[in-house]
Amino acid sequence: RLSGRDARLDEVLARLEVHAASGVPTLASLQASFHEAASAAITADRAAESESEWQALFWNRVNDLVTVRPTGELEGDGTAEILARAERRLEEGNLSASLAELDRLAGPAAEAMATWRAQAEKRQEATDSVAALSRVALERLGGLEG
Repeated sequence: RLSGRDARLDEVLARLEVHAASGVPTLASLQASFHEAASAAITADRAAESESEWQALFWNRVNDLVTVRPTGELEGDGTAEILARAERRLEEGNLSASLAELDRLAGPAAEAMATWRAQAEKRQEATDSVAALSRVALERLGGLEG
């Protein structure tokens, strides 16, 4: 046992140890890579909604040339609106809120975001574990005072 009899601390340390060898992406790297992943999600969504294979190929080719998608605080449940809100939360540094927005994606758009999302979840798990470690350590220190 890493913590000498504290099961909560052992649990938190074990969650962090999982990422020790490979590390976790920084918030900045997630912010930098979001645009490309979101563009792929928009393209996947458009291709899935296409009425023909030709239209799907058209949207894939257009996306290779230029990507136009809305940003900011948009209303609605469409892929573009969800991604805009997720990006906004991410820019604000609120990764958990960004992931919560992405929970609303479905189908090809969700699949296109899967790799980015896995990295973001890895970061969120590490952040949550460090916060839990701080809470446990403070509780233990508080117990020493009494």
